[in-house]
Amino acid sequence: PQRENRLPGYPAVVAALWALGVDPLVAATVVSVAASGGTAILLYLLGRRFRLHPFPLALFILLYGISPLASVNGIRPLADSFFLFTVLLAVYCATVVRPTWRFALGAGLAFTLMMWTRFEGFLFSALLLPLLFLRLRWRHVLLAAIPVLLSFVAWIPFMLYVHGSLAGGYFSNFSSREDFGNLRAVPKKLER
Repeated sequence: PQRENRLPGYPAVVAALWALGVDPLVAATVVSVAASGGTAILLYLLGRRFRLHPFPLALFILLYGISPLASVNGIRPLADSFFLFTVLLAVYCATVVRPTWRFALGAGLAFTLMMWTRFEGFLFSALLLPLLFLRLRWRHVLLAAIPVLLSFVAWIPFMLYVHGSLAGGYFSNFSSREDFGNLRAVPKKLER
């Protein structure tokens, strides 16, 4: 919809369940619960990948599971738990990627899903994509970058359609001309 500040990644997953006949609120809750469970699995896989001792890893996952933030966000029909899942999925893909076109493309698709879930995903992708050079040749990194670059290209018409400018949505709150470059205006902008 016009003037919408949210990105379409999470609503698209919810809409897919809705298209199967699931009530939208139930679908959103199911996606959040599944993403929270997936996050716990990814935390375990990352812990094993980085060779953490099993006991502290188990305690960490237990603390994640019982923490109020994780348990509340895990059942709320909002994009928070889904975004955390996509971030950990992207980190996992970046750490286990192998020099094959399937792994490289899979990592690029994970980065893209993260980007289309929350705005912070664009920053995380920009940080994770160069890390692939540590594990892959430039051709595979280029293959992983293709979905990410296509998302940036798709970003332009999306923002123009939804907001009428490239600085629409959340970014317009930080780019008003009357106090551009004024550091004292930052608290007011953050409050907005």
